[in-house]
Amino acid sequence: AVGGLEVLAWKNNYQAAFHMLGCLHHHEEYGLTDVNKAITYFRNASTVRNGKDPNSPSSWTSLAELIQPTHPHLATDLLLAAAHQGFPLAQHALAITLAPTDPSEARSWLESAASQNTVQSLYLLGIWTRDGVGKPKDHVLARNLLETAKNAGYPVPEDDMTFS
Repeated sequence: AVGGLEVLAWKNNYQAAFHMLGCLHHHEEYGLTDVNKAITYFRNASTVRNGKDPNSPSSWTSLAELIQPTHPHLATDLLLAAAHQGFPLAQHALAITLAPTDPSEARSWLESAASQNTVQSLYLLGIWTRDGVGKPKDHVLARNLLETAKNAGYPVPEDDMTFS
């Protein structure tokens, strides 16, 4: 199956096939873990322009995750590009990346992701709102965000619902 997908990707320059190959080589459960191949496939997926998938923000996000340890500035640039296209997982990842150095900017990106009902973003925004990251603490809003995330199926620990 991987061979056929590789032919589809390389012969037809097909973005979705490059992205799938990147996923297959990136996630251990598929038994093909090869970070260098995954980077190559995600890089190709992020630069191909065909059909409805011009420069897929999901490929940028996956590539950024892989290169973050060795190329943090490039990873941030990729996340920023995908975040500007409205991709909520990139906005979430960018928020986490920016939080240590620019909590206000990080919070803005997290709010964008949460506004698209991304449950992990709703949860994290609830925690940040409870703790005052990027804005003053607001326990009422924090509780509402955490309850929304929990009602949407996110496993919110009971300790996170405790406010001091």
